[in-house]
Amino acid sequence: MLLTSSRAISSRLAPYCPLLATTRSATHTQPKGHIASTATLPPSSFHTSIRLSKSTTTMSTGTPATDSKILSTNRLETDQFKWVSLRSIQWRDPTGRDRKWETAERPTRKGSAVDAVAILGLIARPSSREDPEVILVSQFRPPVMVAEEERKEAKEVKSKGLVIELPAGLVDEGEGPEQTAMRELKEETGYEVGNDGDGSGQTSKVLEVSRTMYSDPGCSMACMTLVCVRIDLASDDSPPPVAEPDEGEFVERRLVKLKGLYGELKRLQKEEGYEVDARLMHLAYGVGLREMFGLDGKGPGQGQRAKQ
Repeated sequence: MLLTSSRAISSRLAPYCPLLATTRSATHTQPKGHIASTATLPPSSFHTSIRLSKSTTTMSTGTPATDSKILSTNRLETDQFKWVSLRSIQWRDPTGRDRKWETAERPTRKGSAVDAVAILGLIARPSSREDPEVILVSQFRPPVMVAEEERKEAKEVKSKGLVIELPAGLVDEGEGPEQTAMRELKEETGYEVGNDGDGSGQTSKVLEVSRTMYSDPGCSMACMTLVCVRIDLASDDSPPPVAEPDEGEFVERRLVKLKGLYGELKRLQKEEGYEVDARLMHLAYGVGLREMFGLDGKGPGQGQRAKQ
């Protein structure tokens, strides 16, 4: 199983945090020179089989991508936009051909290396320290509702724009990623990290702060940091904390067992019509793969924190 023995929870997370950094790009066509190996696994509760692919770095043109160059960037008119701006990028590919790329960016970043943070929060109860729950939120996302209506996808249950995600938020001016993570976690879920002396008996710690990662590199310049935290509750029946959402935020909190994360997200999609943030589903899929393969390794909290 995914989490067994009495080892610390932090040693059992590997390689979930790095997984988010490696699964953000969309599926792409394999280049010529691609070398693949396949393996079929015995049936399991997670999947019946999986194809493993190992690629070389051979370019289809024989020219390294590092020879590409940015020639210029121009901001496009977005006078009525507050949270997003557009930019046109002129660049030169490795063959010397000039090209154009249109991208979106967040104009809200002020003095910070990243736009936002996401929080992977683990809740452990005394009776199940080695079987933690993951803190998730669901909230209305207008672009998702519009996309659903325009796709006219045949679904028995519509999400009505509701998306399940990890808690997340934009970095405010003067904040670091870890400060933002603590603030957003309390606002959206009520859970706090670092208040161990409040008499509740709860203990908590930050396991890791990741390096900067890009959310959708083919479409935007938006980037974020993942902050992994662990909260050990004093008792199994500790009352849930009260969230403190900002004005205009309508957030639903839910706790899902880490072991069953992938299956529960699939159920919520199928039976309740929720959409799921792709990065969260990638994480869940990685948890399932680790369970299937019995993988182990160096995870958050076992080494030096990643530097920004």
